[in-house]
Amino acid sequence: MSLCRLDAALIRPGRVDVKAKVDYCTAYQLQKMFERFYPNETQEHGKEFAERVIASAKTISPAEVQGYFMLYKDSGHDALANSENILKDR
Repeated sequence: MSLCRLDAALIRPGRVDVKAKVDYCTAYQLQKMFERFYPNETQEHGKEFAERVIASAKTISPAEVQGYFMLYKDSGHDALANSENILKDR
């Protein structure tokens, strides 16, 4: 993975007030993201989703998870069923 560096002019004082690191998702974060995106699914499904993703992807960003959810925006069941392929095209 390549890291992008922002030009110093974009982050000089007065332009950026807060810098926050957004790290890879933990299992807890994956579970909560699943539960919030699919409110009709159970907590057990959220936990299973998190376990499957961690087992298959090891590291995944919140943006990658959100992009995956958009592929299955109408079906938490399908998102869970295909979770082993979450980073297939990475």
